[in-house]
Amino acid sequence: MTGAERPIGHRYNDLGQRLAQQLGDLVSALQQRGGVRADIDPILIAKMLFNNFTAMYIMFVK
Repeated sequence: MTGAERPIGHRYNDLGQRLAQQLGDLVSALQQRGGVRADIDPILIAKMLFNNFTAMYIMFVK
């Protein structure tokens, strides 16, 4: 059984998706205020930010 198949892997994956959605909501709100360009896909930016934060965390705990 791999890490992703274990219950904690499922919970971590679900949490990651929820955090990415929250980042997407934040980017959307910033777009409405004019703080982020309107032609940028908020979900793609949120996934990119989440992946970067995850990589930074992994480097921090090493």
